[in-house]
Amino acid sequence: MLVPARLDRLPRSSVSMFAHDPRSALRFEATPEAFDSCSCLGRLTDPATSIGPVQPVQGSMVSSKHLPMLSTLLAVFLRVVIVIYACVMAFTFRAWSLEEYGRLIHEFDPWFNYRAAEYLHQHGREKFFTWFDHMSWYPLGRPVGTTIYPGMQFTAVGIFHVLRWAGMPMSLNDVCCFVPCWFGILASLFTGLLTYECSGSTSAGAAGVLVMSIIPAHLMRTIGGGYDNESVAIMAFSALAYFYMTAAWGGYVFVVNMVAFHAALLLVTGKFSPKLYKAYTIFYGLGTLLAIQVPVVSWTPLKSMEQVAPLALFLLFQLLQCGEMMIKRKGLDKDQAKSFRLNLMIMAGVAVTFLFFVLGSTGVFMTYLFGRKSDGNSFIILYFFTAIYFANKMSRLIILMGPVSAALSGVALGMTFDWAIATLAASAMRLRPEPPTPLEADPQAAGSKASGSAVSAGSTGGGREGKQGSRSAVGKGKERMREKSKGRASSATENPSEMLKQWWEEKKDSKAGSAAATFLALLFLAAAPAKVIVFYQTAAMFAQQISSPKIVFKATTHQGEQILVTDYVDGYNFLKEHTPPDARILAWWDYGYQITGIGNRTTLADGNTWNQAHIALIGKMLTSSEDKAHKMIKHMADYVLVWSGGGSDDLAKSPHLARIATSIFPKHCGDDATCRHFGFYDSQRREPTPMMSKSLLYKLVATGAPGYPDVKLNPDYWELVYQGRYGKIRIYKVKGVDQESRRWLADPANRLCDRPGSWYCPGQYPPAIRSKLPPHMYQT
Repeated sequence: MLVPARLDRLPRSSVSMFAHDPRSALRFEATPEAFDSCSCLGRLTDPATSIGPVQPVQGSMVSSKHLPMLSTLLAVFLRVVIVIYACVMAFTFRAWSLEEYGRLIHEFDPWFNYRAAEYLHQHGREKFFTWFDHMSWYPLGRPVGTTIYPGMQFTAVGIFHVLRWAGMPMSLNDVCCFVPCWFGILASLFTGLLTYECSGSTSAGAAGVLVMSIIPAHLMRTIGGGYDNESVAIMAFSALAYFYMTAAWGGYVFVVNMVAFHAALLLVTGKFSPKLYKAYTIFYGLGTLLAIQVPVVSWTPLKSMEQVAPLALFLLFQLLQCGEMMIKRKGLDKDQAKSFRLNLMIMAGVAVTFLFFVLGSTGVFMTYLFGRKSDGNSFIILYFFTAIYFANKMSRLIILMGPVSAALSGVALGMTFDWAIATLAASAMRLRPEPPTPLEADPQAAGSKASGSAVSAGSTGGGREGKQGSRSAVGKGKERMREKSKGRASSATENPSEMLKQWWEEKKDSKAGSAAATFLALLFLAAAPAKVIVFYQTAAMFAQQISSPKIVFKATTHQGEQILVTDYVDGYNFLKEHTPPDARILAWWDYGYQITGIGNRTTLADGNTWNQAHIALIGKMLTSSEDKAHKMIKHMADYVLVWSGGGSDDLAKSPHLARIATSIFPKHCGDDATCRHFGFYDSQRREPTPMMSKSLLYKLVATGAPGYPDVKLNPDYWELVYQGRYGKIRIYKVKGVDQESRRWLADPANRLCDRPGSWYCPGQYPPAIRSKLPPHMYQT
């Protein structure tokens, strides 16, 4: 099974066990048959000396043959371990809140999302999309089915049914609490796939999963219990799932335009192809067809100016594809095809101009595309610069930086890791002891030329012929290398980048270059774990800090005792247990979601911002003088709820309430359009301005509180029925409620249905209060 020593007779199936060094004619070759024999390693041939066969060295074949395979298996194993560990960390970081505070929905918006999920579960899809909620934005109500992105609710209810079908029942509340944790894992995995798609490196993909699993930009919106739109939408965003993100979050516009931006770049750089056309058309056509089925979106993709670029690009793609088909059908030559494409582009420019100026006034616009694997590099770069622009515009959009930051970090870490491992593997191969030559194995063969000739003849069919053939083959190889080197040198003198590339090629294989590369690889592998640990600790600290549900939180007393403050939840439960089912609650609009979600009572506003005039009316009620406020409140509410106790209570927010009221009621603060005189003279809130001291809100919060001995409420108007244990929430009963207005508002005949028997039936303000409202708030 010895391999012929002549270089020009090596079989094509032979495999090199060592990289060929162009500065040496020494080469070791072996065929698969030689490997199978396990007794012959091949022949080490030096054309200058015609050294005979190498004696087999026990164990060297196994290490040489299997080292690449073993290193590959080790790399695959490490990537799998990293991905599994990242998934565990993604869940653990997000579930800390659930372990610490129990399975409790967080903050404000998640309570509305949970209530909507409950309604979907109890009443089904059809009634969900025709749900007009009269328990929020009282007395007007809100058409929830057409103003909500329902993807999250359908996701939670779907998981609820799947778990019950699988024999693992879980309450809908618990499902909603765990959705951010589960989708944090999915978002991390899809980010890893996106990283791999754009870089082509599996190590980069694994590192991307690891970074995304704990990156603060993503953690901030995906903590367990934070059942909000972003917790689901970012997973869809990472997967570039157009329809699913449209159903879950209004940020889908960013995805559509981002993909369109990438497709436009590919077109400009001359990478338009049938594959790109098909991917774009499928993404646009199918995605938009599905998107318009979401009620809150409806025909927006065809009307919005925000999506004019995707539409224009879609139309241009169709035109270019038609042109390519015509060129192929007519058999045009290169010059004719170029002229034809130019005419098409001119036509496209005219069409876009017509679309913008003529159809622009009617708002007829659309959506769009998906890039290809081979063109993914530019996508991640475009995504980064676009995301960083929008993140600087609005702090809440920092979440958009999560996937791209994880992807770019994964590329840097993964590819550097691959390089470091490859460098150390190459160094290890160079440091391996070479198999002993025949001169070392048999000293008597050193002086025997005949032995060398015989060996050569036995293996090639003729000693001199074999020797001359080997020299001839090697000589030709050296000549070709000299010519190639001259060619590189010639081009390098003309191109600085080629010169730098040539210098690098020469230096990297030198002893100094190899030593430097090995040192850098070891330095990276030694320093990277420390940096990863720092990142892990920072992310863990951040996750713990944002894990508080806000409506339940820990605090430390002056005596150093740590307590759990549950005032807010207790107050909402008081409403649920100790007030009539049809009770109407007045509170600042921030708390509306919690009042309906936990307390299950009607509220004048629910945290949504779709009706600024109604929010301004609430602001006017709370910041007006006590007498004026009662004259309005008695027609619309039975209880008033305020946050108190310092910190971010209602007194801290009160200047904003007054300014919002002034936006609709210009004379609310007199001639002071910005309500600068509604506030406090001191930072301790002990010296209120005259307008503040007379306001209902100030008296509701300060009456009976430490440090406000002179503040009193009129007992004929209000009765304190609940105060939290730590004074963080107060609930007052409104006295003298106008029963006539109450009955008028409860009568369905006074609602303004768009047609008889319709589900869309907004309410109206009671006649007794209309004199205090601008006409546009009650005229139809």
